[in-house]
Amino acid sequence: MRNYNPSSKKTRTYDFDALAYDDDWIYIEDIGGNAGLSTVTNHRQEVLNDLAEFRDDWLATRRVFYKDTDGEIDEIVHENGRFVAFRSGRQSPDMLARIREVII
Repeated sequence: MRNYNPSSKKTRTYDFDALAYDDDWIYIEDIGGNAGLSTVTNHRQEVLNDLAEFRDDWLATRRVFYKDTDGEIDEIVHENGRFVAFRSGRQSPDMLARIREVII
């Protein structure tokens, strides 16, 4: 999964790398905003669609966290792949600690 890049399959106006996952979370990094493209924040539903396309069952049980272009880790809250809201990663300190163990 490391460095899954959806833009390699289709023309995108945003870009991200999916860097890690576990049984209950997926961690991606927004790389489009730093490359002059639009951000994951602005294309949240498309990002969820890309993750679901990569593997059908991924979003059924996993939370999606992403590092934005400012370096903050936040959550894209969804219900079975449908965007619901954004949540600050600071609201989930235990989950962030687990993610950081894997990505660092």
